[in-house]
Amino acid sequence: MLQLRLFPIYVLLSQVIALAVVFGL
Repeated sequence: MLQLRLFPIYVLLSQVIALAVVFGL
C-alpha cells in the first residue's frame, strides 16, 4: 500500500501549494 503511505505527504504538499497560491496573489 505505497499510495496509502504517500497520501498524507500528498495532502501536505497540496496545502503548501495552496498557501503558495494565496501568498502569490
